[in-house]
Amino acid sequence: MKPEIENTRRALESLKHQIETEDLTHEVQKSSEWGGADVIITSTPTNCETSKTVVVTKQAKALGWLLPKLRDSFSWVVEYQNKYQFYGRLADAVLRYQSEYQDQETQQGIMKAVLAEATEVLFEIEKTEAF
Repeated sequence: MKPEIENTRRALESLKHQIETEDLTHEVQKSSEWGGADVIITSTPTNCETSKTVVVTKQAKALGWLLPKLRDSFSWVVEYQNKYQFYGRLADAVLRYQSEYQDQETQQGIMKAVLAEATEVLFEIEKTEAF
């Protein structure tokens, strides 16, 4: 097993523990909403024609806190060509979560949904040794 895979697995487990056990209010409030790789995550509905996926959620700052951490954890494999697939999958995880929970989305729930998708991506990388 590549050491990068094990390091990323540990980072994801650490993030999961943090999300489940710590009060992240202060860190989240310091965060910005997120945009990149054809994805925009915002708390305000927008008519954006420059991105393929726009996610509107009151948890935009929480995702703005989480996504850079995932970027850092996957920096050994996510690059200029596959970043669209990676962040697109994470955005799709948010949209699936919103579809399931509708008006009951929570900061912890939405972050765990994205983290679960990132964990699935890591599993696929490990299984196929490609992304």
